[in-house]
Amino acid sequence: FRSAVGPAVPAAVRTLQDYLKWTVDNPKSAVYGAQTGSSQHLLGAMLALNSKVKLENISYKGDAPMIQDLLGGHVPAGVLPITAALPVARAGQVRVIGVFRVVANGFAHLQPTHARHLEIQQHDVHQPTGDPESFKGLLAISGL
Repeated sequence: FRSAVGPAVPAAVRTLQDYLKWTVDNPKSAVYGAQTGSSQHLLGAMLALNSKVKLENISYKGDAPMIQDLLGGHVPAGVLPITAALPVARAGQVRVIGVFRVVANGFAHLQPTHARHLEIQQHDVHQPTGDPESFKGLLAISGL
């Protein structure tokens, strides 16, 4: 899973630390979008708890409506699965500011994990090893 920020967040916010500082300085914008009750919702709540920054979840019934609000500037940040984050990040519509620790995944090394930025507990998100050959090029892009 990736945490990403959209156009509602200043361009100077490039890292998780930048984002957390920005939310402290702008408490009305200290919200993130995630599917209600999903692992994304849980990861966002764990980030808030462990960073001691009050972040409120804006609940969505799926990734598509949350991404639309993220792109439209209605919600400043979101926790996205890789399949949702890649297209909008590659298009420059959102900035990925980090990845929640992913296990058994060949492309996770391309982004800093939140655990490196904060001294938080490790909560692994397991994904299957041996991604299909057709996905390797898509998943191995640099910069994401």
